[in-house]
Amino acid sequence: IQRLIKTIDTTIQFYGRTSELESSIRDGNPGHDLETYLENMECLQQAIQFFESHPNYQNQTENMKLTLETGFSVLETEYRSVVQKNTIQADPMVLIESLDEQY
Repeated sequence: IQRLIKTIDTTIQFYGRTSELESSIRDGNPGHDLETYLENMECLQQAIQFFESHPNYQNQTENMKLTLETGFSVLETEYRSVVQKNTIQADPMVLIESLDEQY
């Protein structure tokens, strides 16, 4: 009975937190608070692992996986944006002229 109660309690905790995590990932901006965004992604991954071990939640698990993929895409877009903002465009002719004879 204790094991069943613990499983039910864990399920309720994950289930209640999942909708909050999903909305914060969908609506969040990793550029403003990357650490929190990554923590939410990690918690969602843990919830997915938990619910995958319970076949009754397969539909919910698929929705969480889609949200996680969306979060990964948002992180990738933010990473590209940061790289582009911090990249200096070099003039190709100046670059070629600066190479020595060995290249």
